[in-house]
Amino acid sequence: MKKLTYKDVRDTLSSIDVTDRLKTYKSGNVDLSYLPWADAVNFMDEHFPQWHPTWGKSKIFPNGTEEIYCKITIDDLYKEMWYPVTKSDSKTPLVNADCYTMNTNKMRGMVKCMAMFGLGIKVFTGESYEAPNPVETDVSDPILTPIIKLKNNDSKNKYIEDMLAKSKLEDGKVDEMQFGKAIDFDYKETDMPYIPNNLRASSFRYYAFGLRYKSKGVYTMSPAERKLQLQHDLEQKSRVIPEGAMDLIRYGNFNERSGIAKWMLVNKQTCQDYCSEQKNYVIEGGKWTEDEIAKDIAVSATPDGLSNDNKTIIEVKCSAMGNSTYDEFPRQYLPQIMGQMWIANANKVPVEQVDLVNWTPKQTKIWRIMRDEKYEQFLREHLSDYCNALKGGEFKIKLKPYIGDLDIKLIYTGE
Repeated sequence: MKKLTYKDVRDTLSSIDVTDRLKTYKSGNVDLSYLPWADAVNFMDEHFPQWHPTWGKSKIFPNGTEEIYCKITIDDLYKEMWYPVTKSDSKTPLVNADCYTMNTNKMRGMVKCMAMFGLGIKVFTGESYEAPNPVETDVSDPILTPIIKLKNNDSKNKYIEDMLAKSKLEDGKVDEMQFGKAIDFDYKETDMPYIPNNLRASSFRYYAFGLRYKSKGVYTMSPAERKLQLQHDLEQKSRVIPEGAMDLIRYGNFNERSGIAKWMLVNKQTCQDYCSEQKNYVIEGGKWTEDEIAKDIAVSATPDGLSNDNKTIIEVKCSAMGNSTYDEFPRQYLPQIMGQMWIANANKVPVEQVDLVNWTPKQTKIWRIMRDEKYEQFLREHLSDYCNALKGGEFKIKLKPYIGDLDIKLIYTGE
């Protein structure tokens, strides 16, 4: 077996994109990012489960302040870190810190020691994690360039259907990034404003279950995360998203058009209500639950696209900044997906299924999820419980996973 080297460890850990796990805190008037220790431990366990941290005796200075010593070993490799005991702003030294503060600073020192091996080092250097694939492309394919001049989805679809029928647009032979740019050439990044008393399907997982990332591909229900979402809504402001995580969101929003293009190529048909012509569906307060407490709280959904026969919602997810697809169906999106079908049907759109398009430049997977009214009822109960807390009550439902079989199939996997 090859002996592990410092270069092996650094190459592995420094390449991990930690941006979607970053949290922010305020130091003076500046928002700073940090990697929570639990997430850092999960990354270390995943790649080097033999790693081991130790803490030495603190160094006490004449003015009473102190430093914590941390050492991390991986096989016979090690890194050391001295870390000052400070207040939560990470700048103001403390004297006679209590046990809780000492423990918090030990965890900070451990994460910084991990950075010496390469994990999250860009958080400290101020570098950004750039997309591993170019996000911008030119439309040079002569079959695609005419689409750019067409003014709306109806006219674009008429041309695309003609090219599909003539086999001039085929999956595997057309660059879907060029195709995506052609159908949404003038893409502009827009902010999603906070709307009071409106529960968006894209955030159902937070409202209903407080879903929190635990480790690679695993999300857990978290009452703490649910309460955090409640606090944001009580203050009528959107969730605070670290800048690094925003890069992932921007990448996904920008390349949503590529996922729509891929769906058209795979299914050999066009769709409706995509890109700039997306439709928002709403169930007004008092019409989605019998709970009086929610009579002025609406629920809404804005799918990425809809099949022309109104039976299939298209939802695009661009994972890992385009570097890799999900290994398994990403169940963290079930509340959003099931919520979209429920809300669409309430608006007399007879949706039967969602195609989740997991698009990346290298590979695409498409999962098909069938509507499940039992899950919808389960979801409504949890949303109603959230509304009760939003109106000054308490959460009554103890979070638990859905018990029931769901019809989810992987229907496409290819380049």
